[in-house]
Amino acid sequence: FTPVVTPPKDLRSAIMGDAWEQMKTISLRREDHKLRAHQAKQPESERWQKVGVVLRKVEGWALAGVIGVLSAVSGAAISKGVIYVNSLRFTVPFRSETWSEYFNQLPQDGTLVAYACYVGFGTCAAFLSAALVRAFAPTARGSGIPEVKTILGGFGMPHVLSFKTLVVKCFGLALSSGSGMSLGKEGPLVHVACCWANVLSSIGGKYSLHGGKKREMLSA
Repeated sequence: FTPVVTPPKDLRSAIMGDAWEQMKTISLRREDHKLRAHQAKQPESERWQKVGVVLRKVEGWALAGVIGVLSAVSGAAISKGVIYVNSLRFTVPFRSETWSEYFNQLPQDGTLVAYACYVGFGTCAAFLSAALVRAFAPTARGSGIPEVKTILGGFGMPHVLSFKTLVVKCFGLALSSGSGMSLGKEGPLVHVACCWANVLSSIGGKYSLHGGKKREMLSA
């Protein structure tokens, strides 16, 4: 038997500063009460009550389907972007020649220049990806899976799944993967799908009012 020791509050503050106090969690009981209160404020006739019941049952399936379609479209667009950025490292833009073929037509040897173009385009793509993340959405860095797991655990991290993070994640992933670095798209695409789930769930309906319901969409 190993006792679980919780560090005192002053020790936690000394180690983590204000981060511990700023880490907010959701209360499912409070979220249920908020959802019921919102539904009670909207008086409906018997006919519209039946329609509302049907819509609430279909809402989750329809939302999950739209999230799946948009996630697939985002993944396909990122793959196209990776192919295009990667092609710039090998071929001359708007031409069918490689850098070696293009510079070998010159009187002097163009091997070093072709190699410099190959390295330069990859470096520029990687630098641009890092600059986008640092300047516009620092929450888009990394795979995003640890942050998603933290949110599914009940903690609140609103900026991690914002629309701005989604856009920067897609462009940054295409640039960084196409630059030639040893990176994969599978993990970040989980973050992209969860961003779509959060953005669409926030538009309206019960998923925008209930943090637990919204996490159902994230886990789906």
